[in-house]
Amino acid sequence: MKQGLQLRLSQQLAMTPQLQQAIRLLQLSTLELQQELQQALDSNPLLEQTDLHDEVETKEAEDRESLDTVDALEQKDMPEELPLDASWDEIYTAGTPSGNGVDYQDDELPVYQGETTQSLQDYLMWQVELTPFTDTDRAIATSIVDAVDDTGYLTVPVEDIVESIGDDEIGLEEVEAVLKRIQRFDPVGVAAKDLRDCLLVQLSQFAKETPWIDEARLIISDHLDLLANHDF
Repeated sequence: MKQGLQLRLSQQLAMTPQLQQAIRLLQLSTLELQQELQQALDSNPLLEQTDLHDEVETKEAEDRESLDTVDALEQKDMPEELPLDASWDEIYTAGTPSGNGVDYQDDELPVYQGETTQSLQDYLMWQVELTPFTDTDRAIATSIVDAVDDTGYLTVPVEDIVESIGDDEIGLEEVEAVLKRIQRFDPVGVAAKDLRDCLLVQLSQFAKETPWIDEARLIISDHLDLLANHDF
């Protein structure tokens, strides 16, 4: 009877106290939320209640302005028949509308915020922006993300990334240090050079006292081919 080691890698959402409190507050009614806020104000003298009336009026004015903008755009006539090769820019130009329309600057035109498809690189760059990098490390992180393909693997050696940055003051060790931080982004193991490297990064997230962790690391480091072929 062959004995094998079954390795299961998973990612779980950690319910922090802040997240638990946020979920609890979202479930409160308006009255319960007001009572919760009043209790917090009474128990903490450092908290100060502000009047949100002016902010609400400002938000309502902005909403009305946005609706007026949309109505003005809808009033602009579109030809009933369009050439087959007509482009959107030919139908609606970025200039001033003709007739009695309203004048809009380029930065005032409403932006369509419909459904978009986010790439892995976009998701990684979003995490880069949220990470407290120095300016130098952020530039390194950007170069690393640019070298990640759609499957999540690093497509070039680290030495090539160092060379592509073009800064003599940035060395291999600094790039490798930033790379290790990115490899712990979501999904864990991204920007690894191969499957073995990816799995080892994922294993590094487990606690040292995890049962069989050392054996799992040894198998992946030295016997991954046998594991992939179920030769055990």
